[in-house]
Amino acid sequence: MKPAAFFDLDGTLLTANSGGLWMRSERRQGRISFWQLIQGTIYLAAYKFSVLDMDKVMTKALQTVKGVEVEIVRQRTHDWYKREVARYAAPGAEAVLADHRAKGHRLVLHTSSSPYESEIASQQFKLDAFISSRFESEGGILTGRLDGPACYGKGKVVLA
Repeated sequence: MKPAAFFDLDGTLLTANSGGLWMRSERRQGRISFWQLIQGTIYLAAYKFSVLDMDKVMTKALQTVKGVEVEIVRQRTHDWYKREVARYAAPGAEAVLADHRAKGHRLVLHTSSSPYESEIASQQFKLDAFISSRFESEGGILTGRLDGPACYGKGKVVLA
């Protein structure tokens, strides 16, 4: 069995918090209100101190894409990531990843981020796999619910 090395995204492979970048982008695009931006900012602060129920927060956040086609959200996320997030790659990330690759380790992104962001981040950093929060869909349409626990805290352990 091949050893694996797990990496978080925000604050590890990236120097920025991509959740904050996403919210500001969604506000500029008119897809969330000013009040939703303020609420999200408060949630990010609580996230930093690990004092929130991530499943509830993510379910609330998912209401902004409820009823939207998965492929639209995927493409929107990939475009946003390339445009606004990729440049925040941590300076030492590539060297650390290269060291693990040289040792034959399987490289896995393990993050509370969306599956669509995790997908494009895994491509950027040339990772073997990702484990992320999953979003429920029916017939290719997002339901506004998580599919399983958020990949955070105890949920991160369960999904791993």
